[in-house]
Parts: sequence; structure tokens; C-alpha cells
Amino acid sequence: MGICVGDGPENSIHSNGVPEYLPSPVDFVHIFVDQPKELMFFLEQYITKVKDSLAHVEIHNTLLELYLSEDISAPSLSQPPEKIDTNQTSLNRSKSLNIKVSSRGGYSSTDLLSKRTSKGKAEMAAGEFLVESKEERADRRMKGLALLKSGWPPHEQQPRYDEDLAVVLCEMHGFRDSLLFLYEKMKLYKDVMACYMQDKDYQGLISCCKRLADSSRGGDSSLWSDVLQYFGERGEDCSKEVKEVLTYVEKDNLLPPLIVLQTLAKNPTLKLTVVKDYIARQFQQISQFIEEDQKTIDKYQVLEIFIAMEEYSMFF
Repeated sequence: MGICVGDGPENSIHSNGVPEYLPSPVDFVHIFVDQPKELMFFLEQYITKVKDSLAHVEIHNTLLELYLSEDISAPSLSQPPEKIDTNQTSLNRSKSLNIKVSSRGGYSSTDLLSKRTSKGKAEMAAGEFLVESKEERADRRMKGLALLKSGWPPHEQQPRYDEDLAVVLCEMHGFRDSLLFLYEKMKLYKDVMACYMQDKDYQGLISCCKRLADSSRGGDSSLWSDVLQYFGERGEDCSKEVKEVLTYVEKDNLLPPLIVLQTLAKNPTLKLTVVKDYIARQFQQISQFIEEDQKTIDKYQVLEIFIAMEEYSMFF
């Protein structure tokens, strides 16, 4: 660690106190072939001490992959060789991600973990895997979410990691909280809504829509139309949610009343009482429009009569 952050004696120092050359941490990844927990600790300490590393994208990508993996258990020395299943080593499920960390010959976490069954085979054959507890795994996932947020501050347009890779990893490991954060940062609002719809999280869906569909804050008000269509196709009683959604659809005049009724008619469980107040308000509004139009028509008719009388009086 000292070598990478400039604390080691091997680094010559300029007069301004800055080392001439700091090795990239990816140059040392191969050392941790069989020690994913130690690699995680090493990279965590590095990004804590070095804020502007040239390899920050690769480091964040590797850390994120470690955080979201199903298991990063390390071998202990108490199990005989025949009980070891090297195919279950942590992060092997991520082999399909062909990620290059360094053009200088470094390893990605994918390369690293694929080598665990070769270089470290002799060491693993002497021990068993210490199973990671649910609490430890949950803690790693929370670290993953924290890493995503800290790596993409509100004032920065681009993250310090590969956002597409991050989305793939979160989808692979079913990490919804991180997916929601990434989708929102990438302005994929419909994908955010789709996550709530897939989980049938009605209250979360409506709360999220209130925030993302607020047109006064630059949101997309059309999201309410998608939510209304979603509830119209549910096939189950969601009267409370429909009433709340209708208030926003009506407020911004997003859909004609006929389209609203046709959409909600697809849900056989919804009763007329759900839309009764909405229909009454719409009829009242239409009546007001008709009355105002009639007044305008009458006004112009009177004006035409007056003009005609003026023209007629010119001949006498």
C-alpha cells in the first residue's frame, strides 16, 4: 500500500514533495489471486488515500464487482482437500465480463478470480471455505451502494466507474437499490418505474412518480400516464392508488377523460365509485367551457348585429 500511495522508500521524491512515479494498484492485483477479501481491503484503503488516481475507473469497477458478488469466502486450514470445490470461488459467475483493468498488464477482478482455480489451487486444497454470513454479505452490498453514490457525486456529469458495467452487475445480482440509483442518475426514469412495477411496490411507485414526474422541477409528467395504464391492466383492486394517480393526471391535464375511462375499464375489479368524482369534475369543467363558449358566441352575435345596424344607418 505504501508503494502505491507514495509512502514507500522506493519512490524518489521531487523537490515539491511529489513522488516521481506511483505504481498503479492494478499492478499488484495478481498478488491477491486467492485473497478477494484482502484485495477488497487493499482497494478500499487505496481509494481512501488517493483521490485522483489514473486507474480510478478500474479500481471502482473491481471493488463494485467484489461488493456485489454472491460470496467472497476465503479458505481456512481445517478442511481436507476433497471437500474443496474450486468452481464455487467467489466472483466466478462474473467470468463472462471481459473487463480489462490496465493496458500495462494488470488484471481485472474477472481475470483475478478465474486464476484462483489455477495459481491458488494448492493453497485452497489445504483448507475449507469460511462461509460468509448474511450480515457480512448485506454489509458488502451496502458498501456497493455507497461506492456507487460516492463515485457519482451530484455535481459531476460522469461517474468514476463504468455505469453500463455497474448496471449489468446490479442486474446480475438483483441489487434493486443500486439499480434505482443508477437509472435515476442516467435519467432512465421509465426504467426506474419499471423496477417498482415489477416488484408490485405500489406506494414506492407513486412516491417515486411524485418526485420524478414533477414538471415544476424539470420532471417528466407523462410518467403518470404510464402509472395509470399500469393500474388499469393490473386485474386487481387498486382503487386507492388509482384515485391518487387520477389527481395528478387531472392536475396537469395529461389525458382526455375518454382515454382515462377506456384505460381503467380494462381492470374488471375497479368500481364506478373510483372514478365517480373524477367524472363529475370533468362534466362540470366541460359545462363551464360550453357556457364560456356560448357567452363568447353571444358576444360576437351582438357585435355583428351592432355593426350591421351601423352600416344600415349610413344609408339614411
